[in-house]
Amino acid sequence: MQKLPAHMCQVKWFSRDPDSTPTAALSHAWSRALLETLSNEETPEAYHDRFLNRVLTQSFSDAVRKNEVYTPLTRLWRSDARWGRVQWIYSSLLPQGEKTKVSPAFPGTPMQEDGISSAWVLSADPMHDGLQYEAVVAEEPSNTTLSLQVSREGEGFGRHEWGDTRAILFLSPLAGEKAQVFRLSLRRPFEHAHEQLMHNVRRSDGRSNFAWPLIMQEDEGNMRHFYFLRPQNHKGEIWIGIPAFLRTSISMELAFGIAPV
Repeated sequence: MQKLPAHMCQVKWFSRDPDSTPTAALSHAWSRALLETLSNEETPEAYHDRFLNRVLTQSFSDAVRKNEVYTPLTRLWRSDARWGRVQWIYSSLLPQGEKTKVSPAFPGTPMQEDGISSAWVLSADPMHDGLQYEAVVAEEPSNTTLSLQVSREGEGFGRHEWGDTRAILFLSPLAGEKAQVFRLSLRRPFEHAHEQLMHNVRRSDGRSNFAWPLIMQEDEGNMRHFYFLRPQNHKGEIWIGIPAFLRTSISMELAFGIAPV
């Protein structure tokens, strides 16, 4: 039997998702060449080359970042030319024992061509507790924010604790395949339980929904950005699903990276 290249033997131990960072690192000749330098013999020359590679890749990353364009998630929800603050509010009790889908979540929000709303709420199955749920999406001239408050029926808002996902708010910019990257941003400092929410984000095509692993995070000033990359096999419209736990109290900014027309 013909011997496979080392990188092909390694691939079976990694995710089949081509956008998974470890898998992508083994799928390209240039990244495999960089990884190979990490196993070079420790010499002054090897140290020099590795450090230079670090400088070059960082410079490339900075150059790419400067050319990225992020647009408030709701920017295409309005067809008029109004500026100023606009709010969409959903506040309701999600009943115990039922799997509830509320669509549209916000009156007046646009629909996708197939009649699927740009914003909808899906409760977990089954609902062990009644859930008091409030989502406020607001668009400013430069950003879109989400304030999410959730608690057990009869309890007040205000606490944030990590737990099982109880409901998911799905939002789409309705930009089709031009929306390649979604960015959720938290203002620092924040509690670890707030960051845990980012590891429970979902993705939907309007019919089914799937886990959507975080691909990268980075700090910029007093904000921490969390990035979610559209899978190559996801065609058409895309929704990002923001989870809510039994006790949720969180505010974030929502944007998407838009590809040129």
